[in-house]
Amino acid sequence: MLDGPPEPLTYLIPAESAGLIAPGWAVEAELGRRRALGLVLEILPTPDVDCDIKPLKPLGDGPILPASRLPFLQFLASYYFSSLGQAASLLPFRSFETLAKRSKAKKAPKLEPKAPAYPSWEVRPRLTSEQEAIFRGIGPEVESGAFRVHLVFGTTGSGKTLLYLSLAALALKKGLSVLYLLPEIGLTEAFTEKIRSLISGDPELLVWHSKLSLKTRREAIEGLLGHETPRLILGARSALFLPFKKLGVVIVDEEHDASYKESKEPYYHARDMAILLAKLEGCPAVLGSATPSLETLQNVFTGKYAMHTMPTRFGGMPLPRIELVHLGKGEEGLVSKNPPVSLMVADAMAEAIKEGQSVLVFANRRGYARLVLCEGCGTMSKCPNCSQYLVYHKAQGSLSCHICGFHLAFPKACAVCAAKKFKLIGFGTERLEQSLAELFFEANIVRFDRDTLNSVHHIRERLTDLQDQGGAILVGTQLISKGYHMPKVSLAVILLAENMFCFPDFRALERGVQLVAQIGGRSGRGDAPGRILVQTFMESDILKSVLGEQNYSAFVETELKARKRLRLPPFWKLALIRLECLKRDTLEAAAVSFQASIKEEARRIHANAFVLPAEPAPIEQKRAKFEYHILIKAKNQAILREVLLPFKQRLGLSGGVRIAVDIDPVDML
Repeated sequence: MLDGPPEPLTYLIPAESAGLIAPGWAVEAELGRRRALGLVLEILPTPDVDCDIKPLKPLGDGPILPASRLPFLQFLASYYFSSLGQAASLLPFRSFETLAKRSKAKKAPKLEPKAPAYPSWEVRPRLTSEQEAIFRGIGPEVESGAFRVHLVFGTTGSGKTLLYLSLAALALKKGLSVLYLLPEIGLTEAFTEKIRSLISGDPELLVWHSKLSLKTRREAIEGLLGHETPRLILGARSALFLPFKKLGVVIVDEEHDASYKESKEPYYHARDMAILLAKLEGCPAVLGSATPSLETLQNVFTGKYAMHTMPTRFGGMPLPRIELVHLGKGEEGLVSKNPPVSLMVADAMAEAIKEGQSVLVFANRRGYARLVLCEGCGTMSKCPNCSQYLVYHKAQGSLSCHICGFHLAFPKACAVCAAKKFKLIGFGTERLEQSLAELFFEANIVRFDRDTLNSVHHIRERLTDLQDQGGAILVGTQLISKGYHMPKVSLAVILLAENMFCFPDFRALERGVQLVAQIGGRSGRGDAPGRILVQTFMESDILKSVLGEQNYSAFVETELKARKRLRLPPFWKLALIRLECLKRDTLEAAAVSFQASIKEEARRIHANAFVLPAEPAPIEQKRAKFEYHILIKAKNQAILREVLLPFKQRLGLSGGVRIAVDIDPVDML
């Protein structure tokens, strides 16, 4: 059951549904005093028991999931220490349920699969010799149905999408569907347009993500269930759980992106589950990135994955060059103090705009000011639900929490001392937009963040406006690094590099380097060469060597040595136990006790397992709940699993404390 006990339950199949219901069928059944949704796992003989077995009610005219895909869900639940119900909740039950009710209301006949009509389309531009060589390396496995994981390590703008579509066309011609995953919902519409511009013919494209309307999702499910025609399925991580037919290739674009990791239970990683899906389907998995994750590269180095490199940009354009701009300790050389904009950066921006090019300016924060401080008593406005200070959003005239969404009007006076003067500290994209408008009053300044783009449609409109527009300044958060094509951008500016590298996370350096490369990769995709200016107050040899030399492979080699020495991924496995409670004292006592039990078990089982002390989470309170973390390190997955298994029954909610396990954690906050 989706919202029930962790173990499967037994129900009776009604006589009228005997012989109809099969594994993978969505059902509704009585659970206590309520009705709940469930998924049929197995058909058993009626047990000889001295009690009544409650009947279930089938939904729809067919399974929500092919029976062959049940092992996929079962592995996900087992690996990530979740229940089968939690794993099944990832299926598109709501869309399927409304489809079933609609069919019943209309008394529609059972959907009969339509005869397959294989899509006929070709990739328009011819592949380069570099692309062709990789295509020849992967294509035979698509044709023969052989599983293997391939990493396409290609620089930004190298033409990876064209290669992916060529492999997709090969699969579709054989009557096989294609799953193409993207890390960001906002990318789906942009990639839909890009795909249609690169092919001739109808690709039978199906787009899927959580922001689609219920009607659109219902129609997508209906199309997948009622047609045998192979599809090119383009979507975010939830597309993994669609009832598609036989796959010919699974593509994971920007495989390094942390967005592929689910932020709530079950904490699955879509990239890793996509690889498992390809293995079960018997087809190749293709991972692509200009900055592959260290986990993926280590799998290449150990021979588990094949790697193909694309070091040159499509069309022979040079890679953008990175220049570090040191801001020093004073205000000398700054044309703007908050946000800090150096004279060198301002001159470069002015030159690019004069030449009819556009400029991308990155700031890793939304809003106008990060902190609002009372000048009378020094009090700073803080969220009542989270361990976070409220961010000032000038356009809304409000203070907002970026974790729980709490907001209030900008105060007229301090609630503590009644003073009426406040100091605004720090900056976000809103303040940056205002400052740049004062410096470049003739330029068209466009803000690209979640405050201004609240839907996929808005993102597409904004990108269309900027596609061929020169002389614009694009101000944005990490959203602008996600693979968008902007041919008029020749200059990318990162205002404060330290905001990207200074986090209490062992992956901070890796993510910072990846982000610089991805942001810089938006520049130089048109006629003008690209340039990246990275401002920083830090005197760091690491930044100079990593960014200045622009050698990602050298960074990977150095970072892997450090990870191995510190017993961190990809050499050791991690599990992060997250404990939550409304009462801090209760939580602390539970966390300390739980940690002691696990530590004793780890010590008894194996020397290559370590349980770190229970500590408050870096952001201790979120959405009114306090949070503690217990980190477990193990030499391999088998040892980690052996340590955790005795405690699986204690997961969930008990005594006001919720305990969950995050296997292979990505977000350590």
